[in-house]
Amino acid sequence: KITFPAWLQHRLQSQSCLQLPWGRMGCGQSSEANPQSPTAAKPTESNREEAKPLVSSEATNEEAVVEQPVLVEAAQPLESKSQNKETQKLINKIVNGEDFFLNRWRCVEKPDRAYYTLGPYAQLQLELVEARNLIPSSTSGFDKYWQDEPDAFVKVLVDDTLKYQTKTVNNSRAPKWSQDPPQKFDIIANKTMVRLHVYDSDSSTNSELVDPLGFVEFCVGDMPFDQEIEGWLELRFPANLQGTNLERFAEHCERREESLGIAGKKHRDKKDKGDLETGGAAPEEERDVSKKVKTHVPSSLASRAMKQARIMGSKAASVVTGQAVLPHEDDNVQYNAGEIHVKMKLVQVTQDPVMDSLYAHALTPSYCTYATFVQEEVLPQLDLQELVDDVIDIKIKLLDDICFACYTFVMYILSWRSFVLSGTLLLAILSAAKSGMLAYGILHIWVAVCLLYLSKEDWRNELTTGGLNAPLNQEGYELVAAWDKTNEMFNFLMRIIQARLGEVLSQQDLVHFAGTLVCEVGGKPDVSYDEILKVLHDVWFLDLPHASKLHDAGDLVRVKERRRGEIMKLEGPDGPNQKVTVKFDEKDWDTGEDDMEGIFLKKEVFPRTDIPGIPRALVPKSVKALLATVQYQVNDVKEQVLPILSVLKAFFTWKYPLYMSAVIVFLIARASMSFIGFMDEESWAHFIIAILSGIRNGILGLAVIAALFSQSRGVRIAIGLFNMLKSKISGDPRPAPENWKFFKPVSEPYSTPVVSQS
Repeated sequence: KITFPAWLQHRLQSQSCLQLPWGRMGCGQSSEANPQSPTAAKPTESNREEAKPLVSSEATNEEAVVEQPVLVEAAQPLESKSQNKETQKLINKIVNGEDFFLNRWRCVEKPDRAYYTLGPYAQLQLELVEARNLIPSSTSGFDKYWQDEPDAFVKVLVDDTLKYQTKTVNNSRAPKWSQDPPQKFDIIANKTMVRLHVYDSDSSTNSELVDPLGFVEFCVGDMPFDQEIEGWLELRFPANLQGTNLERFAEHCERREESLGIAGKKHRDKKDKGDLETGGAAPEEERDVSKKVKTHVPSSLASRAMKQARIMGSKAASVVTGQAVLPHEDDNVQYNAGEIHVKMKLVQVTQDPVMDSLYAHALTPSYCTYATFVQEEVLPQLDLQELVDDVIDIKIKLLDDICFACYTFVMYILSWRSFVLSGTLLLAILSAAKSGMLAYGILHIWVAVCLLYLSKEDWRNELTTGGLNAPLNQEGYELVAAWDKTNEMFNFLMRIIQARLGEVLSQQDLVHFAGTLVCEVGGKPDVSYDEILKVLHDVWFLDLPHASKLHDAGDLVRVKERRRGEIMKLEGPDGPNQKVTVKFDEKDWDTGEDDMEGIFLKKEVFPRTDIPGIPRALVPKSVKALLATVQYQVNDVKEQVLPILSVLKAFFTWKYPLYMSAVIVFLIARASMSFIGFMDEESWAHFIIAILSGIRNGILGLAVIAALFSQSRGVRIAIGLFNMLKSKISGDPRPAPENWKFFKPVSEPYSTPVVSQS
């Protein structure tokens, strides 16, 4: 006699009517399931009455009656706001999950659906005891002045969904929730995250006028079964609720919240005492401006008066002794949002705890992603000049050096300015009708020739320079004029006018003027660049200031339209060749040189837009925060993108000749094999080409297949089985609370680590 587990018998019932040694499964007979354990979650009364065999004994095969699923009552049910019994019954029917033990194969077969439709495999027993050192919320000047104590309550969220809310304890930074009994919470997935979020209530219902005070998150997958954990959990600042719960939990497991602020304070203390070398970088924790690292606990009027008295005394002492005054660290600074005392235990509630726990590893919990933002207290000072300059830096590297250069190259080919390049490309296209191998060979030769053209600066400038990115000098003027296109010259003239802070009074007249300056393709213009500037100052349709009015010591400029700086002094007689000393704002992104000062000719130095200062008092606080945030984000993009663009430009301008030579050798070798294969169909070249093509097609094919099947059922099953296998091999370690840096034993008092002054 073969004995199948109860869950497999249930699954066989859902498939067909089978003849088994102990009866006909699914035909009115089924074996008795193992009795549930004492801690097992029990089916609801309504479902116990409605449960029927899969197929009635009176029904024929054509009139099968499908068995109703066995639902498990939720530990924290979703309650009807109207408290209507019929509505509540309908809610329970929708929300209550099916028995985990009987449907656990769904965790592998349909993990997404299993997470939302199955009942729990375990329950978390949680008791919220008390909290300490909560920080009062200050939503108004009145609260800050009178030090309003928090009216604290806690929300318990499981996978970012609200499951329970405690009662409110009024006017206490150390509330105790003794009136709240221990609660149970259903756990379906092994990686389920639980968040304890403390709030300050200013309403009777806790539904509005609430301010977050702090939160802490932990993963139940770290908790050992049937073992009580009791202690203090560190609360994080509400502003640090950014990203996903898994990311926040991993970060909090590595270091306590207070360690971020302490590390920053040590760095500041060393810097103030001169122990830190000039230009020394702050620790990584202090530079993470998206995280809040400390806060000030609101104090009463008397406390503030005493603090001001101490500061004034220190200043008076410094005048007498002649020693500098070190910055005062606020006595009321707190480096975390407090701590919360909890008791909790994870208990399994299914018939087969070992296997059900393994199946729970196949589920991926749902979670919410919170936006990352910059904390207001560490935002840079509002500086529109810096914001505009950073945007222009990105524009120069991204648009001028990359996008406009590529556009000009395409137009160069399409305009047939080089018969060799355009003709070779046409030959490759036409040869495709004869032989794909011949076309591939010619195309590889064409790419190699294009890269060789880029090796010489004169050829490179001719290929990639047009009105949108030509240098504003004689060389740039000749390159643009050689295009024999009015629109290219018009773009060039517009850039001259903008660079010299001029204004166009009649755009159509400027278009006609630009058309008179172009010359035959490859020819030389009749007038020089300096003569063009002289004419532009005297035509009626332009208002172009003279250079003598644009340059003075202290003016903001860009050298050769690229590197920004400030004029230190001017030497020699006034004119285009007057020497200008410029102090740069930052390093040269093109060469990487750190030389911060240089001497240039006046005609190479162009004024940059000077944004007038706006009194901060006239700018709304929300606008200042928005602009400062945008400034931070633009600067971050600049620091991330500009180095990549600089490397890309350096590669195509032959700053890395060894790598570029290797690419050209490969292209020529690939083209040679194509030509040999075209001439001799039985040549060895076909074998080499087949290998290279197989590697290329294999990589592309794998990428397409991976994208095509990434959301398929088979892949989800494979991922689920892999997670189960990984858990089985690792032995399902549950190291909590030893791996929780945010955990303290219940006997340990609240204390901020002492900052060493040595």
